[in-house]
Amino acid sequence: MGWLLAALTLLSLSTTFACTTLVFGRKATKDGSVLASHTNDADGAGAGNINHVPAQDWPANSTRAPGIPQISHTYAYHEEGYAAMNEHQVGLGESTCACVFNGAGGSAKINIVALSQIGLERGATAQEAIAIMGSLAEENGFKGDGSFEGSGESLMVVDKVEAWLFHILPDDTGS
Repeated sequence: MGWLLAALTLLSLSTTFACTTLVFGRKATKDGSVLASHTNDADGAGAGNINHVPAQDWPANSTRAPGIPQISHTYAYHEEGYAAMNEHQVGLGESTCACVFNGAGGSAKINIVALSQIGLERGATAQEAIAIMGSLAEENGFKGDGSFEGSGESLMVVDKVEAWLFHILPDDTGS
């Protein structure tokens, strides 16, 4: 009976355009591995490519899109629309979530794509990436995608030891 439920669940996933994420902490796996997965629906536009973004040293007073100060050294990472994993084996999986405020308008600067990139450019652990992303969103505002049902975001953030869920929503001011 369990196999039937699993098969029906998989079949229903193939007919929807939605990201799917799974995360497992080290106590949930036989060998103590921490795992995260992410299927990127690409808004129904097809599969993306995985790109390598190299580590880089930046001159003083550099800025990074979306107009925030750049740090002196950023870590290498791979991305496929959203950042996926960096050189320290910090990884992310993303899923858009329904929320009350759509995040359109206002002065917010940072969307989930930029947050995922910056988290992996700067975080050597899952907790460090989460602290960086949260602080940047508080300082610069989180910008949703403008749709009523799709402006909240969840990132499954993992490293070799821990698995975390980072959940973020725009506020009613757009800032």
